[in-house]
Amino acid sequence: MELSLPALDPIPPEAVAPLTALLDEMLPEVALALAREDYRAGEPARWAANRAEVLWYAGAAGAADVAPVVGAVAVPGVQAAMLRALAARYGVEWTRARFYEFAAALGTGAALRFGASYGLRQLAKLIPVLGQTAGAAAAGTISFAATYALGRAAAAYLHAISAGQAVAPGAIRSLYRDALAQGRHDAS
Repeated sequence: MELSLPALDPIPPEAVAPLTALLDEMLPEVALALAREDYRAGEPARWAANRAEVLWYAGAAGAADVAPVVGAVAVPGVQAAMLRALAARYGVEWTRARFYEFAAALGTGAALRFGASYGLRQLAKLIPVLGQTAGAAAAGTISFAATYALGRAAAAYLHAISAGQAVAPGAIRSLYRDALAQGRHDAS
């Protein structure tokens, strides 16, 4: 059995120019929209695959920060290990320059608030009785939440880097704030 297709009428030349102009105009936008959609579909899926690891590090940071003095050294160490592990999972080399770029994406305000809050929590845990109980519990909760938020923001940052896309600092900050609130809720 032979299949025959109907003959197509040739496209008149005067119709080709406007069609070509329209395609030239729209294709870059279509490609950009597809890339954005691929980013949205890809980043949450990669985050879901790495969330359990971030929760493990957040739990370790929260547990370490309960003890006076120990948390002052352990929590930054746990967070640094988490950032290196996430970078490896995303196939990105975690360098000092990357750290500074990530910190800039988070914003200096977030870094200063976190640093000041961290220092005050460490000092509060040294107050006999009240600081060693309530202060330690609060420090553990906040370290859990902050480590979780740091991991969530880092995952989005590393995804963008690994995909060769520009990092949107506003999006990174927003993810950090949302994840900090989620981490505080989950820890309590």
